Formats: sequence, structure tokens, C-alpha cells
Amino acid sequence: MPNNKNSEIAVAKRMFVEELLGRYPEISNNEKDILIQWYRKEASSLDVAMVSQIESINSGYKAFRSEMDRFRFRDLIPIMILIGVIAATFALIYFHNA
Repeated sequence: MPNNKNSEIAVAKRMFVEELLGRYPEISNNEKDILIQWYRKEASSLDVAMVSQIESINSGYKAFRSEMDRFRFRDLIPIMILIGVIAATFALIYFHNA
């Protein structure tokens, strides 16, 4: 049997997020942090899909997503580490066989 209290909380949170997206980008930094937390940590794929289909908040949703989908330097760090490890491996192999 599903936990109805958790379901009610999730629905209430999604409704709050929908309200924030309806006002986006005219929201406070605290409200923006709430949106980011929900989007990155709490929302399921279904939640995001449901929110994306609401016509009345479509412009706010698109603006928020365009901001969230940008690459940040922090996103590139793992790629740079991987490239460094690969380069170091090739250098070790090359100099070991030379």
C-alpha cells in the first residue's frame, strides 16, 4: 500500500514549484534555490514532465530550464580529470617503452 502522506507532500511540493515557475524569473534567491533543489534532487522524471506540459507556466519553465541546462565550470572538472588521467597513462606507456 503506497504511503499517501508522502504522495500528498510530493504533490503539494510540485504545486508550489509550479507556482514559482509561473512567476519565474521574478522570484527571490531563496525561491530560486528551492526550484534548483527540487529540480536536481527531489523531482522524478515524471514530475519534470508533468510540470513541463503546463501551458500557463511554459515561459517560466523554459527560462528556468535554459538556465539550468547551461554548462558550468564545475560540470567540466570530471572531464578534465579523465583527460588528464588518459594523457598521463599514454605518457607513462610511451616513456616506459622508449
